[in-house]
Amino acid sequence: MRPRDDRPCGTILREELMLALGDDILRAIAELPPISRLRILAFLHLLERPDALRARLDVDASGELRLTLSTARRAGSESKH
Repeated sequence: MRPRDDRPCGTILREELMLALGDDILRAIAELPPISRLRILAFLHLLERPDALRARLDVDASGELRLTLSTARRAGSESKH
């Protein structure tokens, strides 16, 4: 664990860096095609609420990976991303 930094300048600098990084990430995501944005959103949902989604990872013989996220919205209906 890192020692606590009580210097205001260090804290402000870290906050500025995090805000700038967040802005850059949002700009990059905005330039992606809609399907890619949907995939990122589904993955973020998995990180936030892993109990609400099922994740399946398939690896074929060539080494290609496929992550399938799914959640049951209501009985008999399933949404996949």
